Amino acid sequence: AAEKARSMFFSIVSHDIRTPLNAIIGYSQLLRKGIGDPKELDEALQAIEESGTTLLELVNDVLDLAKMDSGQMVLHTEPVRLGKLTDDVFATFRLVASQKGIKLINSTADVPTVLLDAHRFRQILFNLIGNAIKFTAQGSVTVSASYADTNLEVAVSDTGCGIPADMQARIFDPFFQIHDPSHTAARVMGSGLGLSICQRLVEAMGGEISVESEVGKGSTFKAHLSGIVVAETKNELAVVSKPTVDRSKLPKHVLVVDDSAVNRAVLTALLKQMGVTAIDQARDGGEALAKLDSAINEAHPYDFVFSDLWMPNVNGMEMIEKLRKDSRFANLPVFVLTADTEFDNDERAALFTGTLLKPLTYDKLAGSFATI
Repeated sequence: AAEKARSMFFSIVSHDIRTPLNAIIGYSQLLRKGIGDPKELDEALQAIEESGTTLLELVNDVLDLAKMDSGQMVLHTEPVRLGKLTDDVFATFRLVASQKGIKLINSTADVPTVLLDAHRFRQILFNLIGNAIKFTAQGSVTVSASYADTNLEVAVSDTGCGIPADMQARIFDPFFQIHDPSHTAARVMGSGLGLSICQRLVEAMGGEISVESEVGKGSTFKAHLSGIVVAETKNELAVVSKPTVDRSKLPKHVLVVDDSAVNRAVLTALLKQMGVTAIDQARDGGEALAKLDSAINEAHPYDFVFSDLWMPNVNGMEMIEKLRKDSRFANLPVFVLTADTEFDNDERAALFTGTLLKPLTYDKLAGSFATI
């Protein structure tokens, strides 16, 4: 049974990967041929971005499931305004909800700012809201919440197709999907991981999750967490704003090190958009070391380096080890670019100034400059 479920999972994941890839490749081909209508152009770019985000979420779901299975999941609490967090998640789904005529309702404003793992709780909301929209043909999706005596309850309700009673006990199982052909939800694909991850995350926070559903009327998923503390001090209540770029403090000369020409081009374009003008590239650590040495000798040294980790010849780790042994580069800011979510746990990570997790975004880059 486990082998059958695993095979089904890979089949489903293959579908979930191909669906957004179809949009990315299809719209990319249209863009190459030219799209004259500004509205159509914007829609194409938005579809590509959303499809990329969908792929990233799928990869994160698979990785998080593996982490939870191995007991490596670590929670980090911070002040969370549930109303703001819900609005942020709604923003991701607003386009698809609008296209389906579904109203998104946020009824969490009365809940005080509390201490939670914002990233993980966002993941819970993302999966629950995403599921609700997926299985709702019309009507609304509502997020409501209540807080009393350190008990937080968050509910995601929809007016969708509902879940048959005999399947409600299994919907939190990994890879499980509704396969009743007569049921509307059976026609909607998914990885079968989202609800399982929600349950494990809620349990990791010391809570529990439940479902109430009626076929033809809709479903309500409730996450109940106990021991949740209100963030009371001014520092805790401070709103963390997106990093901004102070152009006067931007590095004057940047080196981008990556064996992928596409990755180098993307990072270079983002840096130029920020206002960095002098940017050079290297294909591996060996070429980077040569450029760094030459730049110092020519009195035009680099003051910031972004480097991939895995490269042929001399990789990023070998490069940074050599740099830190050279007094000329001992304090040179070097940020590692990696897809390894556990890299910060590597003791050698301390050799780098910081870590940027792929895929890169403008905000992530701005944040790297803000730390120097």
